[in-house]
Amino acid sequence: MDAEVEEVRKALPVILRYLPKEHREQIERDGFLQGTQGDWSTPCINKRACVFVFWEDGIAHCSFEKAFHNGEISWRKPISCHLFPIRVDNGLQERLRFEFLAECQPALERGMREGISLAGFLKDSLTRAYGAEWYEEFLRHCREKQRGT
Repeated sequence: MDAEVEEVRKALPVILRYLPKEHREQIERDGFLQGTQGDWSTPCINKRACVFVFWEDGIAHCSFEKAFHNGEISWRKPISCHLFPIRVDNGLQERLRFEFLAECQPALERGMREGISLAGFLKDSLTRAYGAEWYEEFLRHCREKQRGT
């Protein structure tokens, strides 16, 4: 989202310290965004991990969220990142779709073990993007689909 570009820029000095050297070097060399106005995305390292990812105990974490939860920045992260693994397809009508990535399989398995649905996991981000009323309607629809009605 174009409005978020400035938020990313303001957060950079804080979040860079969480990133691995390779990620900091790529941001310095290529910038922190790719695309064009209205169609921005974050660069990836080796066509895999987001340039803003760091690892703790073998688990990928978002540097924006780390700084946010530490009270270092007031903005959580770009909405497209917050919605992941849901992707927004823009066309004649906006459409949400689940994007499966093999490296996310452990998270999906953990959610199943702990009884956390994808809709439940994404409550904060979906509410942030579309509002509480939309989210409640979405949950109702998910329940109906589960029951087969």
